[in-house]
Amino acid sequence: QLLEYWKHELGGGAARLLEVVASVYPDSIQRSEAAEQANLSGQSGTFATYLARLRALELVKGSGELKASDEFFE
Repeated sequence: QLLEYWKHELGGGAARLLEVVASVYPDSIQRSEAAEQANLSGQSGTFATYLARLRALELVKGSGELKASDEFFE
């Protein structure tokens, strides 16, 4: 339920990115692979902004390899 809340709250690309990262939990996913699966360019400023927002909200950890917060799965 917490994951669904945040996906709704974030919307758009940030929600897609969160969904991709959460889908591989408890494993992590390479940044480039997460971007591709979320239909984003991993080199774009937009992707960097989405990722920075997810990290600031402590929903995602990491930079090269991304992992969803454990709180979603407790």
